[in-house]
Amino acid sequence: MGGMSKLHISAEHWARPGLLRRWVALILLESALLTACSRVPDAVPYPRYKLERVLRFHGGGPSDKFLADGWGKPERFFTWTTGHSANLRFSLPPVEGPLGLRMRLEGITKNPELPWQPVEVWINGQLITAWEVEKTFNFYAVFPSELIRDDGSLDVQLKIPQATSPKALGFNNDERVLGVACSEVEIAKAVPINATWHSVPSPRLSVGR
Repeated sequence: MGGMSKLHISAEHWARPGLLRRWVALILLESALLTACSRVPDAVPYPRYKLERVLRFHGGGPSDKFLADGWGKPERFFTWTTGHSANLRFSLPPVEGPLGLRMRLEGITKNPELPWQPVEVWINGQLITAWEVEKTFNFYAVFPSELIRDDGSLDVQLKIPQATSPKALGFNNDERVLGVACSEVEIAKAVPINATWHSVPSPRLSVGR
């Protein structure tokens, strides 16, 4: 430690216990401050998720805590992905058997050059499926519960290689790189499609078309 390397205590100081105690206190304080400054902050905990809870991403609210990086500000009916990757994170209870992920999405598209948005779905680092996202629709992915980490954490990553801006497509002057607009997310035990999902109709989005 730089401060300690310059520290010199003379014989006179050794003969004065009060000063010695103050020097020792200063050394201990310096050590504590250095330790505190070098400590790595604790990771932000994953938000707890109850199976079959429908998360709605519009207007801001408690569901937003499940959004990690790659998302824009919540809008009236949905939240856009921004850039070419977007992530959600969950802390799940112990569960056995396959699980199903449902996302209600619509892509930024323009015919004929971009008829849909290709989206890869990765769960805890493993590619699960790929979607072609055009109009508002429920998209599903089934994955094994063994992918859930021992601490219950689950990362869902959307890779959107053809994300683009409304300006690039000639819609308006919006330069944000958008991929898909998400209005709902749900995770449930895997069952026949639509057997227990809780989706509600979503309005058509607009990016200036």
